[in-house]
Amino acid sequence: QLQELYAVFARYPLRAKVDGCPCCVSDAQQEALHSKHLHNLSSTDLDRYVFKAMTTWGDDQDFRHFLPRILDLQSCGNPWYASLLIDKLHYGRWRTWPIDEQAAIEAFLMCYWQQLLYLFCQHW
Repeated sequence: QLQELYAVFARYPLRAKVDGCPCCVSDAQQEALHSKHLHNLSSTDLDRYVFKAMTTWGDDQDFRHFLPRILDLQSCGNPWYASLLIDKLHYGRWRTWPIDEQAAIEAFLMCYWQQLLYLFCQHW
């Protein structure tokens, strides 16, 4: 599902500058988004962006660019809360996005949910 996410959302290139509120986003945080290839961005690189995405930093197009990596990191145990990511998807009106994008997100979330259930059941 991760490969599918990266493939589907590859149509959203990283812009030269992701517009952000200067009070909320430092130059260093802005530079972190451009410091590495998308697949190599760390949770540290994206941490501030995840919390500010589409509200005070970037728009839904920017969010779609970073979304595969954000979900990738979340599935590896990143400290972000899944509920925050679901809220961001809702805020970005993902159900109005092209069908292939919705399907890729749904497939990933189903796989992620199954993984979480499996891990939970292993601890019982």
